Amino acid sequence: MLGSIRIGTDLDPAKYDYNISSVFHGLLMEQAEPDYGELLHQSQLKPYSQYLMRTKENQMVWVINCLNEEFYQKVGKKLVDPELSQVFIRHKDLVVNLKGKETDFTSYPELVAEHYSSPAKSRNHRLRLLTPMGFKSGGRYEILPDLRLMFQSIMRRFDAFSDGYHLFDKEALVHLTEHCHITSYRLSSSRFHVEGTTIPAMIGQWTTFVQGPSVMNDLVSLLMAYATYSGIGIKTAMGMGAVSLVPYKRSQNGN
Repeated sequence: MLGSIRIGTDLDPAKYDYNISSVFHGLLMEQAEPDYGELLHQSQLKPYSQYLMRTKENQMVWVINCLNEEFYQKVGKKLVDPELSQVFIRHKDLVVNLKGKETDFTSYPELVAEHYSSPAKSRNHRLRLLTPMGFKSGGRYEILPDLRLMFQSIMRRFDAFSDGYHLFDKEALVHLTEHCHITSYRLSSSRFHVEGTTIPAMIGQWTTFVQGPSVMNDLVSLLMAYATYSGIGIKTAMGMGAVSLVPYKRSQNGN
């Protein structure tokens, strides 16, 4: 199962931005029973991603993506309970009202079928970073788009929670990296504040073009769609690496 939960809040967008996502992670963990919470804490790959974002209507919305059935049943389901109408942020002494809860569900087989059955899909895949994204490689932070790190991040999460599908393979990762390239980008450096530290990151958008057989484009299409649930890169459980897909339209300057 894959699920997305969107919860409106009364947070003032003039005072708060995506950096408060790490605080909401603590609220999320408060919904878990102690044993399951400890299991989540110890897991390197989390069965969820979560973040806060400002909508076009100038509202701060909390998004929680459930990557498997267990997380939804043990945590996500509690968040959509109508009786949970407000939460308290202790160290900010702040009460946040929750409203307008929405859910959207699909399954891994449905997601795979959707992206391997459409023959006319574009070979250009444009990602918008909703919250700062970063990677860690060789012990240091990477703040530029790296397709190898991006695909590796998505594939490993997919394999961990899809229950029966296997996408990650070193040879496949090499082929993806060799046959895909970034054709345009609008990025700027950014910072994400979490647990008393500041993590260097990037924010903006970029377009990836797939130059290879159609089955490779199908795979990239699937990975990009899954990334909207899993997030990309480090600290996706804390609010980093949230992405959306932008329909590709070639502009007059070719970008």
